[in-house]
Amino acid sequence: MAIRRTATIIAGIAMLASFAGIPPAPALSQNAPLRIATSPSDLGAQVYYAKELGLFSRNGLDVDISPVSNGADMIAALVGGSLDIGWSSVIPIASAHVRGIGLTILATATVYSASAPTSGMLVVTKSSPIHSGKDLNGKTIAILGIHSNSDVSVREWIDRNGGDDKTIHLLELPYAQMADAVTAGRVDAASIDNTGDVLFGKPDDPLRVVGNTFDAIAPRFSGSVWFSSSDWVAKHPDEARKFIAAIKEASIWANAHHRESAEILAKYTKRSVEQIEGVPRRTTYGYAATADLIQPTIDIAAKYKLIPSAFPARDLISPLAINSDR
Repeated sequence: MAIRRTATIIAGIAMLASFAGIPPAPALSQNAPLRIATSPSDLGAQVYYAKELGLFSRNGLDVDISPVSNGADMIAALVGGSLDIGWSSVIPIASAHVRGIGLTILATATVYSASAPTSGMLVVTKSSPIHSGKDLNGKTIAILGIHSNSDVSVREWIDRNGGDDKTIHLLELPYAQMADAVTAGRVDAASIDNTGDVLFGKPDDPLRVVGNTFDAIAPRFSGSVWFSSSDWVAKHPDEARKFIAAIKEASIWANAHHRESAEILAKYTKRSVEQIEGVPRRTTYGYAATADLIQPTIDIAAKYKLIPSAFPARDLISPLAINSDR
């Protein structure tokens, strides 16, 4: 009897609310919650596209996306349990792996190609006397992060082009601040990417490209990846598979829809659609986590002693990942 009375009261309250113009409470989502952190730029934008296109919800996920630009911070959040999936270059993940921290790669985020470079453009002022690696000896170079792709690629490019990486000084700066730092003379050069607002090739461009440093890592490799803790994936295999499926769909769509993806990206960043579309070329996204794309970064990290020694890239790849080349 008490149950019937309670049901009647609830029904009555709902009816009164509808008469009063009060909207009904939203239905509780049946999708699995997922906490993701990404670089708030073109490089980590797959998750923005997947969310806006409804790919996450279609795959049964209710995502919360946080902007985090530092791979080390994402690793700490993953290990601490406040994050489920993060974005990073391979080097911080490899460094954590050799220290016994259980991390695993679920999918590729960006794919660098020497035939269409989107990162690692080493720039100087147009009037700079720097034209080769040798000219950079003793100079200060802005990079996105120490112990990152930009770190080792700059060192390797300088060494291959007549310079000595042991003489240079590296300064961490966000991409958005690099162009101003070079033009103001605070640094001699910068390893910039296509998220900057400096458009190369126009007469009024303040900078010129000396070389593409990412070519020194490999002609083609995973510039960044999506990863999680091995423990989380073991406990949430369904959510991991659904994330991978959504990322695959988002990658294929974004590679073919630059204007539409720029409109979505502008919503999540401080850049306009025109700025995003104005870069020489947009980021190329991947989704397959393959050893051949990941191994070059591990090898060069070992060469420059960011990790003690190289190891097989397959050790970092989740069994759930899509392994066919893309």
